[in-house]
Amino acid sequence: MDTKQKLADTLKELMKTTPVDHITVNQLTSSADVARNTFYYHFADINELVAWIYNREIVTQLAVYQRERDWGVGLDVLVTYMVDCKFNPNFRTNLSA
Repeated sequence: MDTKQKLADTLKELMKTTPVDHITVNQLTSSADVARNTFYYHFADINELVAWIYNREIVTQLAVYQRERDWGVGLDVLVTYMVDCKFNPNFRTNLSA
């Protein structure tokens, strides 16, 4: 697993119990067993990591469905993801808090 993905997975795990705006870089890097400098090598702040997660999990996935004939499948992927986030407290907990 690469470092960015390890940080993303750790952030999502921390978000199960802590609002994202209360998670510090120190908490995140300690939980991920990654040096603080390594975090800053990849991301400017936690918000940039959240954006990276969104891009990785949604935007790049939808690029496959850009062709007109596939747009319905892409829409289904997006709606399913949104529903999963809405009803899965392990992912969405306190994301907008």
